[in-house]
Amino acid sequence: MIPLLSAFWILLCALGGATAWQAECAAFALPSSVGSSGTLIAATYYPAGALVNVTSSGGAVLSSALPAFCRVQLIINTGSRNLTNTEVWLPDAWDGRFLAVGNGGWSGGVVYSDLAYSGIVNGHASMSTDGGHSSSSLDGSWALNDPPAIIDYAYLSVHTSVVIAKEVVGAYYGSGGGFKSYWLGCSTGGRQGLMSVQRYPDDFDGVVVGSPANWISHLQAWSVHVNLLVSPQNGPSWISAATWALVHQEVLNQCDGLDGVVDGLLNDPRRCFFRPEVLACRPGQNTSTCLSSGQIGAIQKLYADYYETNGTYIFGRLEPGGELAYETGLLGPAPVELNTDYFKYMVLNDSNWDYTTLNYSTIQLADLIDTYRLDAVNPDIRGFAASPHNGKVIHYVGWADQLISPHNSLYYYEQMTTAMNLNTAMNVDDYYRLFPAPGMTHCSGGDGPNGFGGEGQSAAGQPPLLPDAEHDVLRAMIQWVEQGQAPEYFIATKYVNNNVSAGVQMTRPLCKFPTEIVYNGYGDTNNAGSFYCA
Repeated sequence: MIPLLSAFWILLCALGGATAWQAECAAFALPSSVGSSGTLIAATYYPAGALVNVTSSGGAVLSSALPAFCRVQLIINTGSRNLTNTEVWLPDAWDGRFLAVGNGGWSGGVVYSDLAYSGIVNGHASMSTDGGHSSSSLDGSWALNDPPAIIDYAYLSVHTSVVIAKEVVGAYYGSGGGFKSYWLGCSTGGRQGLMSVQRYPDDFDGVVVGSPANWISHLQAWSVHVNLLVSPQNGPSWISAATWALVHQEVLNQCDGLDGVVDGLLNDPRRCFFRPEVLACRPGQNTSTCLSSGQIGAIQKLYADYYETNGTYIFGRLEPGGELAYETGLLGPAPVELNTDYFKYMVLNDSNWDYTTLNYSTIQLADLIDTYRLDAVNPDIRGFAASPHNGKVIHYVGWADQLISPHNSLYYYEQMTTAMNLNTAMNVDDYYRLFPAPGMTHCSGGDGPNGFGGEGQSAAGQPPLLPDAEHDVLRAMIQWVEQGQAPEYFIATKYVNNNVSAGVQMTRPLCKFPTEIVYNGYGDTNNAGSFYCA
């Protein structure tokens, strides 16, 4: 069902044609309500099929297949001494909805790819921001001795941009504020989405978050910790890509059939009690076909939750099944700047900090500094979920995530459930649902079904199989918010070589936690219809 506002604008587009919208774009001016918080840099019209060639560290678009839209470029003043670059893309064929998309890593660039392939191709007026600074997603040096920049990145640049972008949408289409607002983000974008839920509950009606980097103070400590478990390269605990492949095959040998299907995937890897010691090198054995004691010890620790020696819980664990991505994730030759830059520039203000000196006192300092700053860990989301706002969250995570332990998602979900159950009579299923994805790596990719409309998936050639609420997580959210139909599952697609142009390899339902994917015992294991949630 198309909302009345959407139907009106589709009809207007058909009657007025592109010429009317081109003139509207050329004449566009910011409404007076924006005041000094926003400055219009440019409003540029792209007819349908025009070449769109834009790029930033956040994502690029090079296409002549996009629908007609007006590209509005803004400078946002959050009140700090730093300025935020924000863009709002306004499609001619507007569906009456507003979508904001999240960033990745340390942000630093407008995410053009998601503005295009998650936003305007679906008819949504869409917004993205650079987080208040310019950098690659791996570079956190912009934060050195600049607390306002950290606050902008943490939450203020997104919130201020959302408020102004809604004014832009209302002024451009003449609709006022009569439209629904949604968020789509993964990793940093997932953190930004949860931060909006916790800090600015009125910004969105529905928030879709994937594998959120929401517990930054502990995530970055864990990231350094797991790297140190296998360091140095070629040392006694080092695990190469070839050795990870050996381990992965043994994981499948031990656990692949536990879910009733031998298909190279673990529907729920928590059922797998993997024993790496089975691969221990015997006297005279070729070491390329077995594991040393150092490697076995490292794997046992990698597949265990991270606790400090005093018993303090720090972070979750890697799961069996994701081994093919682990060496190219956190467990490479050295921790990437994404992890070490946090301590260098946002905690210690010491660009020479040596990551091998990480200890519990450093983590304690990060906790002290970051609670509710970069950390989006507040479990009390009554302001978002309760009446009259009645906001909704869909949260997804890949079981084979190589960058953020999937247990971080489960941990926040359980913390939130406990807090909300203690303080309200509300049913968590009425406002928050979590969907783990077997075999999916960080945000997308991997051996499992990973195309379902999550942030970055369509831009990476892994779109939903069909544009409906059963196959597209954002459309499922829209249906939940606007029609009251909450998803019990949605169907994810695995394309051959993770590329839609190569065809469909398999489909499978992603089930609402804590239900699990169950095989019916007789159907085609590449077909989602052969599985159910129980």
